[in-house]
Order: sequence, then C-alpha cells, then structure tokens
Amino acid sequence: MDDFRIREATAADQPRLIPLINAAFSVEIFLQGPRTDEQRLTAAMEKGTILVAEDAEGRLLASVYTELRGEHGYAGMLAVDPDRQGLGLGQRMMQAAEEHFRRHGCDAVEITVLSARNCCPSTVDSDLSRRGRRNSVIPTRSRRGWNAIAS
Repeated sequence: MDDFRIREATAADQPRLIPLINAAFSVEIFLQGPRTDEQRLTAAMEKGTILVAEDAEGRLLASVYTELRGEHGYAGMLAVDPDRQGLGLGQRMMQAAEEHFRRHGCDAVEITVLSARNCCPSTVDSDLSRRGRRNSVIPTRSRRGWNAIAS
C-alpha cells in the first residue's frame, strides 16, 4: 500500500471526508449517531489540521485530525477506509501526524482512543512502547475511550 500521498485537507475535501470518517467509526456502536458531520468537521478544520492519504486516482483512503497545543500536539479521529484497514495506513497516518508536530516544534503527542473494545489501554501501551515512545495511559476509562500522552 505505497501508492498514495499524504497532504493537508482543504474545505473542498469535506464532502469526501465525512463519509470516510463515519464509515471508519461505524463499528464503534457506543457513538450516538455519526462520528462527524459538516458542522463538526468545519469546526475541527478551523481549530486544527486534518491530514489525508489520497491515492493516485484522488480517492481518500485515510485521515487524522491534528491540533497544536503548545509544546505538544493532539492527534485524534484517525479514520481508515474499512476496505483498506489492516494494511498499515493507520500507522502511516500517525507517523505523518508526528512529523507534522515535529515541524511545529512539538515534543509530545496526546491521543484519545475511542473504542468500546477491550484492547485498550494495553494495546496503546504496547504499540507506543514498540515505537520507542514513553507513554502514560490515564488509568480511568470513560464511555468514549482512553487518553495517552506519548513523547
């Protein structure tokens, strides 16, 4: 899965981003309604930057929301087209988010993991450790997920 580029999303991408994000989050049954809509996506794009992976034909394959928060960055709403999950796109998007934060002088990344699955926080903890990141997973779980800081 190497025939794609990662770039910053523009307002013109919104009509394609909304169904991509909602499809990626459709398995998360604890969410009330769609993950995003035009109003929420517009607000997110005004506050932060969304990175998108786009193939040679211009199809959006994945996205991640990024926001600069002083010395650290926040990454969230990672979405991968369900037909392309399991191919490493999510990992590549997080790498792109980390590079984006480094370019802006950030030394840590905050993430929120939305999952009703029992994989977290141990999966987040082990993934961050494998990637050489110091991390701390907040030991309380909300109905929406876990929080972690990686540096």
